[in-house]
Amino acid sequence: MYAFTKGAPDFVLKRCNTFIDASGKTAPITEAYKNTLDNKITEFAELTFRTLLLAYREVDGCSENEDVENIAKDLTVIGMVGIKDPLRE
Repeated sequence: MYAFTKGAPDFVLKRCNTFIDASGKTAPITEAYKNTLDNKITEFAELTFRTLLLAYREVDGCSENEDVENIAKDLTVIGMVGIKDPLRE
């Protein structure tokens, strides 16, 4: 079973310790990886995109009363997306 999450990169990344690299394998998050993400976030912001980081973690299961803090840790970054979200009148 998997638990997935998405959200602002600055919040989600704090809960991650690995990412899926270009070969599809998990690798530890490094400063170089964080710098790459920061550069892409800046690029998305300049394009006025809303940025979301996607992550997951394999879990044995959980109950309705499970504390989210216990699940939302040691996550693996799947990727980041930029969403065009124009202002409405």
